[in-house]
Parts: sequence; structure tokens; C-alpha cells
Amino acid sequence: MITREEDNKRDLVMKPLGYDIRLVIFVTTVIFMAIAILLWNGAGVETPTPSVPFSTLAFWFFLSLAAETFWLPAFGKRGMVSMSLAANIAVLFVLPRVQALSITFSSVLLADLILHRRGAIRAVFNGAQSSFSLALAGIIFDFFIKSSGATGSQLLLLCPLAVLITFPVFVLSNSLLVSIAIALEAGKPLGTTWRENYGNANHLVSCAVLFLLGLGLILAVETVGFISGFASLLFIFVIRNAYKYQIRRRQALPSSAA
Repeated sequence: MITREEDNKRDLVMKPLGYDIRLVIFVTTVIFMAIAILLWNGAGVETPTPSVPFSTLAFWFFLSLAAETFWLPAFGKRGMVSMSLAANIAVLFVLPRVQALSITFSSVLLADLILHRRGAIRAVFNGAQSSFSLALAGIIFDFFIKSSGATGSQLLLLCPLAVLITFPVFVLSNSLLVSIAIALEAGKPLGTTWRENYGNANHLVSCAVLFLLGLGLILAVETVGFISGFASLLFIFVIRNAYKYQIRRRQALPSSAA
């Protein structure tokens, strides 16, 4: 959402009455919608949830959590750019839906609380909007493939177009939900907020690279094993540093021009 320094000054837990009621309603709605989707999938209303080995779940959870350590403030300095998109996309295609959403929600929540030291409500919102965006991408994906027992690399081969469609859905939903919260908090237009923080070429290209890395991660884990997943963190680190360089370069432009 916003930087650590701003978190310490304006935390929803510490100053709940100082926030616009629209922001409170929006945050609450996103959290409850994410929980409702999680419970719906967990209940197996549409399809029963197949069993997955604990080692597989643990691997994807810790990989997602590790990827969350690579984060940066967005260009507008109020949004956060997460490097975990690769892991988020991968779990969508390799795990049953409820487990993919649970891992995404819990990894973002723990990363915000422990690694980024965010307030509780802000951390829950970030976890909720991430899992909601992933669920929305999954719903769109299911709409295009109708029914299929394929998972992982099989989906990449059988339904490449549907797989590619999940990228803009997830990225746009994720960035828009965060932008709405920032806009309500700052009292700025939504379009301006989104463009300042996420609507730039560097962010979109970084997301595209992470998306492709997520697809490659699926193939690597299936062929080489879990070790390839942790090796992918090196590529995420490289992408993160490249993005960081672009941020510094862009922020240095006004001063150099002056």
C-alpha cells in the first residue's frame, strides 16, 4: 500500500477514526469478499479439492513468502510493487484453487506483518486484495477453459491463450484495488493515483517478465524439482534490482534537469 514511514504515521489500527468512511467500507468489502471466495472454494461447492502432499504446499508457501521479501515502493512512493507475482501465478496453475488462494493470502499477510512491519488491518487488506485478484484471474481462466483436468505445464500447452489472459486480469485487479485505497486515503482521483504508481512502462514490463518467470517456474519445478524454485529467487532479485535502478533514474531526472 504505502511506505513503512507512512505506515507508522497513519496506521488504520492506531487511527481508525481518522479515515474516510468510504475507505473503511472499501477495505472491509474487499476483505469480506476475499474471505467469502476462500470459503466457497474451501467448501468444494463447485469441485472437490484434491489432496496435495504437505511438502508441495510448504514449498510453494515458503517460495511465495520469500518472494515477498523483494518489494519496492512504487514510482509515486505510495504504492508497493511486489516481486511475488511469479509465485502467485505459478500456484494458480499448479495447486487446487483453495490452496492457491490460501497460500497467497497467508504469505502476503505474514510478509506484511513480519517483514514489512505494516499494521494489522493494512496487512489483512493486502492479503485479501492479492487473493481476490488471483481468484478473479482464476475465474476468468476457468471461463475460457470450461472444464479440464489438466494442471501445471499441461495447461500451458492446452490452454495458452487462457493462461495469457490471466496476466492482465491479475495485474490490473491487484493494482486497481490498491490504487482505490490510496486514492480514498489521499483524496486524489483514481486515474491519477494509478498512473503515478502503476501505470508506467517499467512497472508493466516488470510484471510481464515476472509473469513469464512464473510460467517458467512451473516447467522448472516439474522437470528439475523444488531446487529450481528457490533458484528462481535469483532471477526475481535481478528483476527487482533492475526496477530499483529505473526508480532511482526516474527520481533523479527532475533534480538533474534543474
